This record gives sequence, structure tokens and C-alpha cells, in this order.
Amino acid sequence: FMDREEFVSEADYLKGKKVVIVGCGAQGLNQGLNMRDSGLDVSYALRQAAIDEQRQSFKNAKDNGFEVGSYETLIPQADLVVNLTPDKQHTNVVETVMPLMK
Repeated sequence: FMDREEFVSEADYLKGKKVVIVGCGAQGLNQGLNMRDSGLDVSYALRQAAIDEQRQSFKNAKDNGFEVGSYETLIPQADLVVNLTPDKQHTNVVETVMPLMK
């Protein structure tokens, strides 16, 4: 196990960096809340249809005060991209997001 001191300071490396989470279901939302509580700059990249139709993932992020944008808008700005979509969506998400990353 890590000592508490090791764990507490690890998020410091990411402070000042842009963290973009793909997916805002149960895992994505709670991971983002934890990261934000650690002082990180977190936003959510969602499929444009999820934004346009204001699906649950959009509502989860917006209702908790997060910035929400399309893959094309947020991924190119990201220092760290975290894919927290359901397993069955991973391949499609990776194929879509990778070309947009810096």
C-alpha cells in the first residue's frame, strides 16, 4: 500500500493541466467529482448527439457544474484524456478521439 503522503501529492502533477473525461455515466461522473475535489481542471467530452439531445450524460455533467463539449472542441485542448465510457464503446471512442489528441 502507498503511504498517505504519496497518495495526497500525486494529483499535484496534474494541477494546471486540462483533464478531459470521455463519458459521464456512473464511473465518469464520480471520477470527475473526485478529480475536481483534488483541485484539478476537469471537463467532459461527449458525443454531439448526447449534447444536442441533452441525454443523461450531458445532464450529469451540467448539473454538477462541469464544462461540457464535443470531442472536437475539448479533446484537442486536453493534457490528459480519460476514457470512462462503457466497455462496449471503447473501440469506437478510441478510434474517434485519438486523431483529435495533441
